[in-house]
Amino acid sequence: MGGKLINAAAAINDQGQVVGTSSLPGDKANPAFLWTEATGMQNIGTLGKDKSALPGAFGAINNIGQVVGQSCSGYAGTGNCRAFIWQNNVMTDLNTLIPADSPLYLVFALQINDAGEIVGLGVTSTGQPPAFLATPRRGH
Repeated sequence: MGGKLINAAAAINDQGQVVGTSSLPGDKANPAFLWTEATGMQNIGTLGKDKSALPGAFGAINNIGQVVGQSCSGYAGTGNCRAFIWQNNVMTDLNTLIPADSPLYLVFALQINDAGEIVGLGVTSTGQPPAFLATPRRGH
């Protein structure tokens, strides 16, 4: 998308859609991108005012076009990071989709299958780093 520091493709689905992260001109941020043959490279952004989003090494795209990964307040996975899902042109913090009283904070999402099930890594209030499986609720 124009920068020079970080430009990395990371995952591809069966439709040939590619996701990754790329610096913006001036290397001021590293948003996630989606590339398709029809549209080229599209900036799919970060969460809020975060500086980087990494669907790359920490994420994936399924055959429906849903993207998961990590969005961080710092560059290249630093600062406050949280798992995201990007679907229907909207990036959503996965922590907003789990019960508010959950003891788990979802840090990054690693994979998503075509059923929308997401696996990744979280952290508990005691600092333990358990893996998670997030299963979408149907009809909600």
